[in-house]
Amino acid sequence: MKQKLFNPISHGCSGKFGKHVVLRVRNGETLICAAPPPRPGKGTPAQEAARLRFSKANDYALMVMARPDLEPIYKAASTPAKSVHNLAVSDYFHAPEITALNISEYNGLPGDMIRIDAIDNFMVKSVSVSIYNQNNILVESGMAVQQAGARWEYAATTLQEYTGGYRVCVAAKDYPGNETKREEVVADVVCSPVFGIPCPSLNPAAGGATHKKPFKRIRISVLRKSEMDCMPIADCSQNNGNLLHQNIYIE
Repeated sequence: MKQKLFNPISHGCSGKFGKHVVLRVRNGETLICAAPPPRPGKGTPAQEAARLRFSKANDYALMVMARPDLEPIYKAASTPAKSVHNLAVSDYFHAPEITALNISEYNGLPGDMIRIDAIDNFMVKSVSVSIYNQNNILVESGMAVQQAGARWEYAATTLQEYTGGYRVCVAAKDYPGNETKREEVVADVVCSPVFGIPCPSLNPAAGGATHKKPFKRIRISVLRKSEMDCMPIADCSQNNGNLLHQNIYIE
């Protein structure tokens, strides 16, 4: 229950009182709560992992409150019902989401735009972009610039000649260091049952016909778990359980 009247004995106090009552202070008000029951002992591995994660989240929140460069950022978003500490703990548990990655304007020329939509339960700190060629060699990388709302934009700086494929890898980070990666892979494929592109017979006598364009261009959208690196183009047909989703578009 909430302490409505000023009590010089309990006002501003916090902690356990006896065996049945716990005093907590929230937004300057003292709350009287039932004491939690004692733990029966060491928990299951999953419970211990959850306790360790909560402990790390609490350590992060305490660090935020002690950092003059971070505390004002969370303070600006705090409310009477959600303190800086609460915001920081919640932020620790939630990684950013990359809701959109648009490379339709990228053609390998300096100035071509790559547009990203990234959100977080608190705030996205940064979005980085890396572009690789077909041989998985880094062509360029840099930081995207935040626009209005969730939109981030990156302007290419390096000329890249199209030689059959490339991939754009984007990583969004928040203040606790959680990271989410998403990539778009563009590759030319002659035929591939994996991607639903049949291999036609090129022998007219067998009823087949030659194609003026001997390949189809595929674009693969991949959202990876935060701890995984972006994949090479050679692995774009594989899903070994590390992908959150994989969408394939045939042009």
